[in-house]
Amino acid sequence: MKCADCGIENPPQAAYCMSCGSGLVTGHSGAVEPTGQFVAAQAQATMRKMLETPGTIVLAGGLLLLLVSILLMVVRHWGSGIGLFVVSIIILWVAVQWRGHEAAIAASQASLAPRVEKSEVREHEIVKVKCRYCGVLNPDGARNCDSCGAVL
Repeated sequence: MKCADCGIENPPQAAYCMSCGSGLVTGHSGAVEPTGQFVAAQAQATMRKMLETPGTIVLAGGLLLLLVSILLMVVRHWGSGIGLFVVSIIILWVAVQWRGHEAAIAASQASLAPRVEKSEVREHEIVKVKCRYCGVLNPDGARNCDSCGAVL
């Protein structure tokens, strides 16, 4: 971020210019908003991960067999249609149980994951006092300017 007064480039999180000490105007509140592209990528990754589980693959196979059994009964192949229907219902029941087990495992793994406590992250604000004569930034609480010796 460039200072409007002196033109010096400052870090994006700076509220005051590192050279002249004047206030910097920021275009945002400091909170970073996720972009639509980022959210879409996260959703896509979650869907991909969900579709790769064995329970989901078995569930999809059971639904496909159920559809085939219904089509067989529509074309009046009752014996094979009903047999395939029973098999597809059993496969669907197993798949639902399997998915529930996968969800329980994922929840237990998430509860065991290490967590970062807020106390581990500390921010430290450095306050500087600008000398009105030479413009040098001095530590807060200093009585005289480090550069020219003027009383602050």
